[in-house]
Amino acid sequence: MNVALIGLEGHQSAMLEGIVQLHDVQLVAVASDNPDKLQAVKRSPAVTGDTWLYADWRELLEQHDLDVVGVCTVNGERAPVLLECARRGVHILSEKPLVTTLEDLATVRAAIEGAGVRLSMLMTMRFEPAFKKMHDLLRQGTIGEPVAASAQKSYKLGDRPEWMRDRATFGGVIPFVGIHALDLVRWTTGCEFTEVAAWHSNVAHPEIRDMEDNASVLLRMANGGTATLRIDYLRPTMAPTHGDDRLRVAGSEGVLEVLGDDRRLTLMTHDQGPYAVAPDPEEQFFVEFVRSLRGECAHRISAADAYRLTEICLQARAAADEGRIVSLAPVREHPSR
Repeated sequence: MNVALIGLEGHQSAMLEGIVQLHDVQLVAVASDNPDKLQAVKRSPAVTGDTWLYADWRELLEQHDLDVVGVCTVNGERAPVLLECARRGVHILSEKPLVTTLEDLATVRAAIEGAGVRLSMLMTMRFEPAFKKMHDLLRQGTIGEPVAASAQKSYKLGDRPEWMRDRATFGGVIPFVGIHALDLVRWTTGCEFTEVAAWHSNVAHPEIRDMEDNASVLLRMANGGTATLRIDYLRPTMAPTHGDDRLRVAGSEGVLEVLGDDRRLTLMTHDQGPYAVAPDPEEQFFVEFVRSLRGECAHRISAADAYRLTEICLQARAAADEGRIVSLAPVREHPSR
């Protein structure tokens, strides 16, 4: 299987780490317009002496016969790459969000569905053992009906690249970071959403210009419950880790929660006090994607998930920009199990 990587601006490590576990999968080419990142990627074990390097992604697609392309470009420049891959009949593993406008989302969806290629999106947190175990327990009805959910993504700001400081190329912190929090709530609970309200701003970091340093999103669940997402780039420099990710779901019969740098999963019900739940080992993201292409399993992030997550995040951004509650279109397909 011939694989290429276009762009080095995201979770490309999920692909690179998987490639080295698959002996019949080759990384034949990488393209990036960032010379430093193109040089740095050569340190990955997935890059061999046979891997071609390009500054222009169009040239890469012209020169190679490919089965899969990972698209990890700048957010606002992703749509043309996705369209060209679909036109060429190449399966796609895309960075998130899929695109940064609803118009591009409609165009890309039509092209991919028309071409019949497979699409998934790098929602890597689904492959973290604690969140997968929480998903399994929720789907088994361990805490009854999900009623109230909250997710947090808090990061250190660090030194952000120029493309993240411009709304046109970045797209906003809700689609970029909030999409992970949204996905965890939607996927673990199996609940869809009917309405969204949101707020975002840049209070403490004028140097990052258009990029927000905080956002909050409130969603109404289809079952009448609610979900809140908290996103910020305010984690102190001296914090022990780059990020502080949390997920809590309160149900009719109990509460499940993932907390801490070590992703501690705890369960509490009406019959039993809080206790730790041990997660199970999980398959590597790209390994599962390749197995799904071969018909050996279903990949846990479907194309429908990619479209819906991107749509909700773009509608949440609109709600924040315009100061209104946005009604969400009825879903075509429920979250992948």
